[in-house]
Amino acid sequence: MTQDAINLFRLHYRQWPPYLSFSDEQITQVLIQYQKTWDRHYPEQPHLRAAVLGNNSITYRAGLYYDEERGHIAWLVMDPSADTGEVVFTLLAESSSYGITQPAFGIIRDPFGLGWSGLSKQQLAPVIHHLQHQHDYCIDQAWMVMEYRFLQAAAVNGLLEEMSDWEIEYSDDTAAGEWNILLSSATEPAGECSAWSIPEYLESMPPDKWMTIEWIGLEPAFRGRRLGLHLLLQQLNRQQQRGVEHIVLWTETKNHHARNFFRQHGFREVGEVVGLQVR
Repeated sequence: MTQDAINLFRLHYRQWPPYLSFSDEQITQVLIQYQKTWDRHYPEQPHLRAAVLGNNSITYRAGLYYDEERGHIAWLVMDPSADTGEVVFTLLAESSSYGITQPAFGIIRDPFGLGWSGLSKQQLAPVIHHLQHQHDYCIDQAWMVMEYRFLQAAAVNGLLEEMSDWEIEYSDDTAAGEWNILLSSATEPAGECSAWSIPEYLESMPPDKWMTIEWIGLEPAFRGRRLGLHLLLQQLNRQQQRGVEHIVLWTETKNHHARNFFRQHGFREVGEVVGLQVR
């Protein structure tokens, strides 16, 4: 991998939370170890492989995840001055050399361990438009990236004392970096909030006190009681006590209820990623 490609990766990931600062060696090692991130949470698919695509002039670099039947362009880093049509044409041509003639674009687990990756709607709008109008792709998924920073303890302490009528269980798998909170009534499960720690190979990279919220869900019978807020506050409170300073999560762009919920409780929207597939 050339220095120009490394610099493009560094620029790309500095623009997304948690705004990691990679050294040249770290970027190289992360790309080598990408499979560990996938296998960590998806051990049933050990056959998944990846290739780094890019042309000699380094106008773009892309990650192709593929198996025997399909492929996904998981991320794309492009020089803003590059010719969009040429990049897309070359990218699809390179994919075909792996037997992938119509790769999907995202949404997939990010090889750097940063939750879900896809095409940045803001940074790669010309690419998305070109794929839609010249190559018959359509947007099939769109996710909003949101972040939370711990500014004051009071932000996560309100309402916690109201949980006396509910049973809270901490079901963790620290070896896998998973922190789960289960909420139940006297008779049945009510909901769950799951958070994931940063991958081991990112722990030495500043900022290192961050993690992702992967899931907040309630059983239908328990919705509308502010229990989702209770779960969120419990998780935030717990992670703050562990020394976490920064939380990142993803929610579907069309889920305006969830986006409003998180905005009301201290999260801010930092960008949208989309996935595309052939019509």
